[in-house]
Amino acid sequence: MIREKEPYKNSRKNRFFSPKKKYSGIWISCIIFFDAAFIFLCFYIINSPLMLKPGINIDLPKSSFSGGLIYNGVVLSITHNGLLFFQDEEVNLIQLKSSLEDICLNNPDISLIIEADKKSEHSMLVSAWEIAQKAGIKKITIATGLKAKDD
Repeated sequence: MIREKEPYKNSRKNRFFSPKKKYSGIWISCIIFFDAAFIFLCFYIINSPLMLKPGINIDLPKSSFSGGLIYNGVVLSITHNGLLFFQDEEVNLIQLKSSLEDICLNNPDISLIIEADKKSEHSMLVSAWEIAQKAGIKKITIATGLKAKDD
């Protein structure tokens, strides 16, 4: 029987994994950058405030008083160019009257929140208020934004 002096000489070479294709440093940098950007994007999306009305842009007039929040109310929005949106759907005055009458029949204690843009016509606000009163809604409020406190 012949014995080699170092029988495991070739096994030392194969102990460590050596990849066949080596990537350059730019690929590693790009992967790290995109990974960090993806995590930042996810963090931003999760922590960003959700928009209540993504399609209706209304600039509410500012006021220093606050009557509190009204829950279980329906929302009528009046834009600066005179468009009416009831429950996020565009309506005209006739459709608004029938919609308010239907809601008032189902729930007589419902409250209406009117969000009128500060550049909208006052006559449109008065017309909507009158239609709501004729439909039988007893609680009608106007939404405002809060003024910043003077320091």
